[in-house]
Amino acid sequence: MELNSSDDHVSLTKDEIDIAALTKLCGDDTAGAISSFLGVTRNTFNDKIVLHLEYEAYESMALDALQDLCHKARSQWDLKKVVIQHKLGACPVGHTSVFIGVSSAHRNEAIKACEFIIN
Repeated sequence: MELNSSDDHVSLTKDEIDIAALTKLCGDDTAGAISSFLGVTRNTFNDKIVLHLEYEAYESMALDALQDLCHKARSQWDLKKVVIQHKLGACPVGHTSVFIGVSSAHRNEAIKACEFIIN
């Protein structure tokens, strides 16, 4: 499930996250920077072994919340593209559960917006 505007792409997927394809969506000929964040399932939590994480969402509400993050980031920084994808279902150790990519003319804006979105 996804919501797209010309410069924002937010989606939820049950498939493996395609980092290269999503990074390509961030591209813009006027952008000098692309900053990205990958959330990855690790193998321990609170000294317990983790085999996978399981994500679920009320999809339309989750997409609205992700789109709202795009709007809030755009209100603070001059951004070219914003791409967010979150995995639903099982996410094994070592796999990406969330991708955030932001492009802008200069690196500082992209880095700050990416950090804002993940936090």
